[in-house]
Amino acid sequence: MPTHEELYVQQLERVGFKCGWDYVVAIIELEDDEHNTNNIPTYAEMVKSYIEKKLSYIRNNYFAVNIGKSVAIVFYNKTDLEVEKIMKELYISMNKDFRNLKLFIGIGKCVNNLKLLYKGYEEAKNVAKINRLISNNKVHIRYSEMAIYRLLLEMENKEIIKEFHDQTIGDLVVYDKVNNTDYVEMLESYFENNCKINETAKSLYLHRNTVNYKISKIEEILDINLDDIGDKSKIYLSLMIRYLL
Repeated sequence: MPTHEELYVQQLERVGFKCGWDYVVAIIELEDDEHNTNNIPTYAEMVKSYIEKKLSYIRNNYFAVNIGKSVAIVFYNKTDLEVEKIMKELYISMNKDFRNLKLFIGIGKCVNNLKLLYKGYEEAKNVAKINRLISNNKVHIRYSEMAIYRLLLEMENKEIIKEFHDQTIGDLVVYDKVNNTDYVEMLESYFENNCKINETAKSLYLHRNTVNYKISKIEEILDINLDDIGDKSKIYLSLMIRYLL
């Protein structure tokens, strides 16, 4: 999608789109499980046709277009929450019907001017990029949900980010490699489960005492206290950075 409004505004207005409508752009990026990029254009056409069938009930509130290795969907006169619901349902359906594809979704913020459509597109692309980096697409698909990741992505000096990561949990990464342990994975699961022992134990099919022992060991290795908000914040940020390195 062009970043210069003069390249698309007049064309869209000519076919009936109004400058003052609300617009939300969503992106579905495609990746073949076998990383065969030659197949992506064909898959993109199939996905676009699939979307048009699935969204026929709102045919007057969106249009879809293929852009490279992705499909962009422009919703108009739909709220952020309505679009999020539509895209999550679409993602679940597509995962079942396109098992040979990896799908990475992003949704930009609502813009209330056709001239700002490119901003929504760029935001959606950034969210899809983050979801690709963290191999996640089940929870965070809206631009507003990705504030910390966006901040990290936009930092020019990546060495500072890596240095912070290494200083914070680098010792744990090294310990795992040397001792063939899984403490980093444990830590990630612990934070994914809101730092709750019972939930972490259930998600990993472990006894809560085992989780308690491993968390205590992690605190010992890193010389931290996960009950301390400062230590907890630094570790959480470092785990986010791991996805971007």
